[in-house]
Amino acid sequence: MWCVILWWVKLLLPMKRVVGKYYMAEKYNMVSPSDDLSYFAAPTHLDEGTALLALPFHVDMNCYSSLWEEGFTHMKALSYYALGTLFTEIAQPKPAQELSLVFTDNSHIQSLNYEHRGKDRPTNVLSFPTQDFIPHFGDIVLGFETINREAKERGIYFIDHVTHLIMHGFLHLNGYTHDHKKEAELMESLEISALAKLYIDNPYEIPEQ
Repeated sequence: MWCVILWWVKLLLPMKRVVGKYYMAEKYNMVSPSDDLSYFAAPTHLDEGTALLALPFHVDMNCYSSLWEEGFTHMKALSYYALGTLFTEIAQPKPAQELSLVFTDNSHIQSLNYEHRGKDRPTNVLSFPTQDFIPHFGDIVLGFETINREAKERGIYFIDHVTHLIMHGFLHLNGYTHDHKKEAELMESLEISALAKLYIDNPYEIPEQ
């Protein structure tokens, strides 16, 4: 009986994704973030409890900036969906039991970018894999203002861009890179496939506005 229920829930999720997305666009008359933070409105299917059914590890959520506070509950549910969908695409995921997500601002992520990569500028996402042999994937750090700006420039949903960046960061924690063409193509194909299951367009084909 439980198998039938879970199958039915999975069948309905894509349909609700589309309904929720267009509801949000109609309600706020937008395709990209607005100044009043209404882009935090979540599609109606983003329910953390349902998302947890398919996620085989714990996600530690950390809000380090007030910029994320209004929509932090939605971000948690969105993160579970992004990770759960991508996890099924990875052939041999790292055998870990926990992942940390850090939602922060440009100032913080810029300092991390400089400290660990020698680049003194903010970025959208950073990944820090766990070095020790412990059951932890590592940390994914997301910078609000840069993500916000990029979504506006490309005319895409803020939540879609966050979803993509969480997936991108998670692949890095599982050993994927984009340093060379073949590696980049493999990484991008996994992201595109997972995003398509959530009815999110290929982010590598969206021209900047």
